[in-house]
Amino acid sequence: MSVGIFRNYQDNHTTDKIDIKDFYKATNPTRTLKAQNVEDQKCYIDFSEVRGEDIISTLKDHIEWNQDDRTCNLFTGHIGCGKSTELLRLQVELEAAEDRLNKITEIFDTPATLDRLCQVSGGHVRDILKLLNPWIMRDKKFPLQSNTLEMIIRD
Repeated sequence: MSVGIFRNYQDNHTTDKIDIKDFYKATNPTRTLKAQNVEDQKCYIDFSEVRGEDIISTLKDHIEWNQDDRTCNLFTGHIGCGKSTELLRLQVELEAAEDRLNKITEIFDTPATLDRLCQVSGGHVRDILKLLNPWIMRDKKFPLQSNTLEMIIRD
């Protein structure tokens, strides 16, 4: 672990002389890395392989798949093992997923229109594309309208 931190420090600090205060800050185990901070991202080391799973992906899936229900997850570990860092990373990933969902209404007039497209196509990519292509050609602009999708389904 310390070798990885030292390599990250070396990669991110190009001066010939190592500043002891900067090095102390970079290796301080009580400092929480902020996932949205570019400098902190350079110091992040992914230990999911050593841990045996990507716990953040597992937690993210659990939260997203249970959106209608409250969830409670126990996240434990010794001091300085990265609990806060990983939870901040989870926060960034969940917020990014939420941003992607908000873009649905930029493409489709309503989220229900996307649901209808998935329902009619059975979720098969090829069938989705077969419906999208003529739909785009008819509407010629975003957001794609549900009434056009219904016309294409009837055709």
